[in-house]
Amino acid sequence: MLSLKIIKSTSYFSELFEQFVVVECIKLSNYFKSEYKFSYLMTESGVEIDLVVERPGEKLLLIEIKSTDSVKKEDLSSMKKLVRDLGECEVVCFSRDSRKRKIGSITVFPWKQGIKKYFS
Repeated sequence: MLSLKIIKSTSYFSELFEQFVVVECIKLSNYFKSEYKFSYLMTESGVEIDLVVERPGEKLLLIEIKSTDSVKKEDLSSMKKLVRDLGECEVVCFSRDSRKRKIGSITVFPWKQGIKKYFS
Protein backbone atom coordinates (compact mmCIF):
# COMPACT_ATOMS: atom_id res chain seq x y z
CA MET A 1 0.00 0.00 0.00
CA LEU A 2 3.00 2.32 0.31
CA SER A 3 2.96 2.88 -3.44
CA LEU A 4 -0.65 4.10 -3.42
CA LYS A 5 -1.11 7.83 -3.70
CA ILE A 6 -3.19 9.21 -0.82
CA ILE A 7 -6.13 11.10 -2.31
CA LYS A 8 -8.78 12.87 -0.25
CA SER A 9 -12.33 11.53 -0.68
CA THR A 10 -11.14 7.95 -1.16
CA SER A 11 -11.75 5.04 1.17
CA TYR A 12 -7.97 4.65 1.56
CA PHE A 13 -7.68 8.24 2.83
CA SER A 14 -10.63 7.66 5.19
CA GLU A 15 -9.06 4.51 6.61
CA LEU A 16 -5.72 6.23 7.16
CA PHE A 17 -7.36 9.28 8.75
CA GLU A 18 -9.41 7.13 11.14
CA GLN A 19 -6.37 5.07 12.10
CA PHE A 20 -4.30 8.21 12.68
CA VAL A 21 -6.94 9.80 14.94
CA VAL A 22 -7.40 6.62 16.99
CA VAL A 23 -3.65 6.27 17.51
CA GLU A 24 -3.36 9.92 18.58
CA CYS A 25 -6.17 9.48 21.13
CA ILE A 26 -4.56 6.36 22.59
CA LYS A 27 -1.09 7.91 22.59
CA LEU A 28 -2.20 11.04 24.49
CA SER A 29 -4.37 9.01 26.82
CA ASN A 30 -1.42 6.82 27.72
CA TYR A 31 0.53 9.95 28.53
CA PHE A 32 -2.14 11.97 30.38
CA LYS A 33 -5.06 9.68 31.27
CA SER A 34 -3.66 6.22 31.81
CA GLU A 35 -6.86 4.67 33.16
CA TYR A 36 -8.90 5.12 29.98
CA LYS A 37 -9.84 1.89 28.17
CA PHE A 38 -10.40 1.80 24.41
CA SER A 39 -12.47 -0.41 22.17
CA TYR A 40 -14.83 -0.18 19.23
CA LEU A 41 -18.29 -1.53 18.64
CA MET A 42 -19.82 -3.21 15.63
CA THR A 43 -23.33 -4.61 15.65
CA GLU A 44 -24.47 -7.73 13.82
CA SER A 45 -25.98 -5.45 11.17
CA GLY A 46 -22.62 -3.73 10.59
CA VAL A 47 -23.26 -0.44 12.40
CA GLU A 48 -19.98 0.69 13.93
CA ILE A 49 -18.73 3.14 16.51
CA ASP A 50 -15.12 3.93 15.71
CA LEU A 51 -13.88 4.51 19.24
CA VAL A 52 -15.48 3.65 22.59
CA VAL A 53 -13.68 5.16 25.58
CA GLU A 54 -14.33 4.00 29.12
CA ARG A 55 -13.39 6.81 31.50
CA PRO A 56 -13.43 6.08 35.25
CA GLY A 57 -16.06 8.20 37.00
CA GLU A 58 -17.34 9.69 33.73
CA LYS A 59 -19.89 8.82 31.07
CA LEU A 60 -18.90 6.41 28.32
CA LEU A 61 -17.44 8.41 25.42
CA LEU A 62 -18.40 7.38 21.88
CA ILE A 63 -16.37 8.88 19.05
CA GLU A 64 -17.26 8.72 15.38
CA ILE A 65 -14.37 9.67 13.07
CA LYS A 66 -15.14 11.18 9.67
CA SER A 67 -12.52 12.23 7.13
CA THR A 68 -14.85 14.73 5.48
CA ASP A 69 -14.41 18.45 5.94
CA SER A 70 -18.17 18.92 6.28
CA VAL A 71 -20.02 16.32 8.36
CA LYS A 72 -23.72 16.11 7.49
CA LYS A 73 -26.66 14.88 9.53
CA GLU A 74 -26.88 11.76 7.34
CA ASP A 75 -23.26 10.87 8.16
CA LEU A 76 -24.26 10.36 11.80
CA SER A 77 -27.68 8.71 11.39
CA SER A 78 -26.61 5.12 12.12
CA MET A 79 -24.66 6.28 15.17
CA LYS A 80 -27.71 8.12 16.52
CA LYS A 81 -29.77 4.92 16.32
CA LEU A 82 -27.13 2.87 18.10
CA VAL A 83 -26.69 5.46 20.87
CA ARG A 84 -30.35 5.16 21.84
CA ASP A 85 -29.72 1.52 22.76
CA LEU A 86 -26.58 2.28 24.78
CA GLY A 87 -28.18 4.71 27.21
CA GLU A 88 -26.37 7.49 29.07
CA CYS A 89 -23.16 8.38 27.21
CA GLU A 90 -21.31 11.29 25.61
CA VAL A 91 -21.30 11.22 21.82
CA VAL A 92 -18.93 13.22 19.62
CA CYS A 93 -17.56 13.22 16.10
CA PHE A 94 -13.99 14.12 15.14
CA SER A 95 -13.60 15.28 11.54
CA ARG A 96 -11.77 17.66 9.26
CA ASP A 97 -14.49 20.29 9.79
CA SER A 98 -13.05 23.76 10.36
CA ARG A 99 -15.24 24.62 13.36
CA LYS A 100 -17.00 22.98 16.29
CA ARG A 101 -20.77 22.60 15.89
CA LYS A 102 -23.77 20.50 16.94
CA ILE A 103 -25.73 18.12 14.77
CA GLY A 104 -28.66 17.12 16.93
CA SER A 105 -27.21 15.78 20.17
CA ILE A 106 -23.77 15.05 18.65
CA THR A 107 -20.97 17.61 18.89
CA VAL A 108 -18.73 17.69 15.81
CA PHE A 109 -15.16 18.78 16.55
CA PRO A 110 -12.27 19.59 14.26
CA TRP A 111 -10.13 16.53 15.01
CA LYS A 112 -7.26 18.41 16.68
CA GLN A 113 -9.64 20.32 18.94
CA GLY A 114 -11.53 17.15 19.90
CA ILE A 115 -8.37 15.22 20.72
CA LYS A 116 -7.06 18.10 22.80
CA LYS A 117 -10.35 18.44 24.75
CA TYR A 118 -10.74 14.76 25.62
CA PHE A 119 -7.19 13.42 25.84
CA SER A 120 -4.79 16.22 26.87
